[in-house]
Amino acid sequence: MIFVGAVLREWFSSFRIAFGILVVVFAIEKFDFIARFAIDYDLDLGGFVVLFLSDLPSIMDLIIPIATVIALYLSLLNIRERREFVILAAAGVGARPFLIISGIIASLALLSSILISGFVKPAANYAFRQQYERSLSSIASNGPADGRFLDTGDTVVHVSTSSPTEERKLSIFGFVGPKLDYVYLSDCARLRIEEKLLYSDTCAARIFHFKPASETAAEAIEPPAVSSECPACNDERARLNIVRIEGGRTAKAFDLKSLFKTIDRNRVDELSIIELLAVKDGTFVSADNARRAVKDLLLATTNLLAIACGLIAVALTTARTRFVALPLAIAGLMGTLVAVGSGVLIPAITTPFGAAAVVVMGMVASAGILVAVSIALRELLTAPRMGRA
Repeated sequence: MIFVGAVLREWFSSFRIAFGILVVVFAIEKFDFIARFAIDYDLDLGGFVVLFLSDLPSIMDLIIPIATVIALYLSLLNIRERREFVILAAAGVGARPFLIISGIIASLALLSSILISGFVKPAANYAFRQQYERSLSSIASNGPADGRFLDTGDTVVHVSTSSPTEERKLSIFGFVGPKLDYVYLSDCARLRIEEKLLYSDTCAARIFHFKPASETAAEAIEPPAVSSECPACNDERARLNIVRIEGGRTAKAFDLKSLFKTIDRNRVDELSIIELLAVKDGTFVSADNARRAVKDLLLATTNLLAIACGLIAVALTTARTRFVALPLAIAGLMGTLVAVGSGVLIPAITTPFGAAAVVVMGMVASAGILVAVSIALRELLTAPRMGRA
């Protein structure tokens, strides 16, 4: 047990480094996206930190198997080259140390993956959505800090920046293709958000609707150059009719997704694994949610395959293969993660018995592969095979 404890300590030390590096690599990509969002919409520092930190767990359950195989490879390879396994083999220990070490590491990685994917990640997704909606509400109510124009496809909106409780100027320019169709102006607009819509309430509004002159008039008169003294006259020379409307209290709605750079999240991602597996009258409340939970559990069992991949990589590492053994093991593991994560291997599930059967079969198959690899490769895992040996 002293030897097993030493191996586990060495593995855990390598695991922390590998896991930390992978999280940092992922965080760099996320940092750029959220930082751009924060800069574009003048997000406060507290909101940025909450969005950034709550987005990190979204990939951690996939990072754990990769960090596990890297840490296992580095720790076991060092121990093998120090001839510690040779000493144990000479004492007649056999494959027992590999099975004990693999079992403990597999249990730790499996439980960590279930904890993160089943509970930590849903809680982080909920915190992300709450903070994001608060930030978006503040952005939409106050307007962009530089008061720039916002494009919504066929409409351009400009709102002057001011306090949410104060009135501000609102300008809306509607287009039909490349041509201006109408202009909506108000000096007393107030903004409010309901669900996913931004409403602009105005006490008064002026609307200018631009219509082309009649087709008969257009055919009868040659279109001369528009006079600079009258760039938009209500006559046939400009071939334009302007309809002016003075409005009282009005409210105009905009889709937030069309105005602002939004981040779509599925509310199902906020459900814990217990909520996903909710049962009513002997069947799952939602078969899709249950299938998602089973997929998360099967992804957690890939940690057993990660350890098997690590053992194979150590066994096949020689002076000639030391630069390719680990990358090939990681590639094989990532292929397995993609196959399981896609859900194509998971059948339709409607009852708890069916879900339990699928998960147990996956765990038994993974554990069987791990035990078979530990026993079959015991000699290659024991003897030093690097050039310096």
